[in-house]
Amino acid sequence: MFDLAFVGSGLSTSIVLRSFLEDLLERPRGVVIDVCVIEQGPDLFGGVAYGARSGATSRVISPLSEFLNDAERSRFVAWLSETSVQHPEILDDLTGAYTSTWIAENRRAIETGLCDDLFIPRSLFGRYLREAMERIIADATAAGAATIRFIHASVTDIDRTADGFRVATDGPDGQVESERVVLGIGTPSGRRVSETLTPAPGVLVVTDPYALGMQATIDRIAAHLERPGPRPIPPKLVIVGSNATMLDFVYQCEDDQRIAKLEPTYCVVSQSGTLPARYASPSDPVRELPHLEALKHRHDVRACDVVAAIDADRAHYRVRATPTSVKERNGDHDDGGWMIPAISRTIADLAAQLPPNERRIFANRTGAEIGRMQRRAGAEYLGIVDALKEAGRFVGVAASFESVASSTAVVDRWDVVIDASGPTALDADSPPEPLASLLRHGLASLTPARNGLVVDDRLEASAGLYVMGPLLAGNVVAGRPIWHLEHAGRIIEMATTLGRQIGQRFSR
Repeated sequence: MFDLAFVGSGLSTSIVLRSFLEDLLERPRGVVIDVCVIEQGPDLFGGVAYGARSGATSRVISPLSEFLNDAERSRFVAWLSETSVQHPEILDDLTGAYTSTWIAENRRAIETGLCDDLFIPRSLFGRYLREAMERIIADATAAGAATIRFIHASVTDIDRTADGFRVATDGPDGQVESERVVLGIGTPSGRRVSETLTPAPGVLVVTDPYALGMQATIDRIAAHLERPGPRPIPPKLVIVGSNATMLDFVYQCEDDQRIAKLEPTYCVVSQSGTLPARYASPSDPVRELPHLEALKHRHDVRACDVVAAIDADRAHYRVRATPTSVKERNGDHDDGGWMIPAISRTIADLAAQLPPNERRIFANRTGAEIGRMQRRAGAEYLGIVDALKEAGRFVGVAASFESVASSTAVVDRWDVVIDASGPTALDADSPPEPLASLLRHGLASLTPARNGLVVDDRLEASAGLYVMGPLLAGNVVAGRPIWHLEHAGRIIEMATTLGRQIGQRFSR
């Protein structure tokens, strides 16, 4: 019997647990709090995003100044600066054609803490997170404030008992019981689009890019392309989705000499057929968004009005998304990357001012529509895409994958298909575990958009069952709509508050 059980051990769990243990150390309870962390993957306190499965050199998609909130960024920069000097191998071990150049160009900035504009490798933040968790766990254990037990297993069922919850696993422990449970998993995806594909002989299909880890997937692709016997030259890699995962894969492939030397062609298939916008330079002029700003002075704003105002401001400045298949010349094209920070700041305030029913619409539909217009990436990723376009090695198809897969006229020969389509809405009739058991036992319900679980203002799906991370999408919490929660800084803020809140409930 545990006092508190965590399901998952990624960023969400890490910050809630850190905050909870800090609260125990600041306000001793006089009793030992027993905690368990259940994780099915190979990484503790990193998850897919910041653990080994993302690969050592995959980048954060935003600059450090936007990736973390101020307090966490200050701690991380101090750690990174000190650690990179005392242990230079944390940078030296990040190898690859592009990565090695990036390290050489930015080592001095990292060592001196001038990192705000850098798009850092995610593995560096993952290492910082693990070390921070090891320290706080050691402190709490040494002080007799808590015991922490780690269980490597998948959760197969969660149900309520008279004293809390029973959490069943497929591991040797079978099941554990806990007074309270924190669900800190990412958004489980529905059916992936590539699962409908029957590959032709000689075609490698990567259905889940991170299942074995990014490096293992790159190794697998390299081995497939270097296999003996006749094969198409140059090879063609088809990537489903034009999002951050797609950019990760293109970067990783071009960073790996075994693949890059073959000069493959990348065919990107997505419904939009567009790339993320490019991050604006800090020196770019600041311009007003007249239609969006005008909404601040209205008292009858609806969720759809916010989308219409953004569309009007984009039209005002003749902004259009960058297509995957066309090489846009500098000065001839405005993809609106400069607008996104201003949009983010404004819609957060506008969304909180909407009537209650409109806030729910914003959380479940409107926010996602705006989010698709707010995708951005840095020069390290988009610069490689620019070079590939110039060389005729990067093309895009604006279509559904199913239609492309059935048309030999569009794609005549494939070597590798990489499914980077990202999460989809959950099937209410057959969601994956442990969500299926929560729904079956009446402990939780799906949000209208079917990408999260309904919670109250205390982030409880039901009494004693807390939710943190992307599964909060679709909720209105304390009057504020949450249409996604995949931003590290926002997760850290909310998870820190939740950890303190749980700590206070244990003191009653």
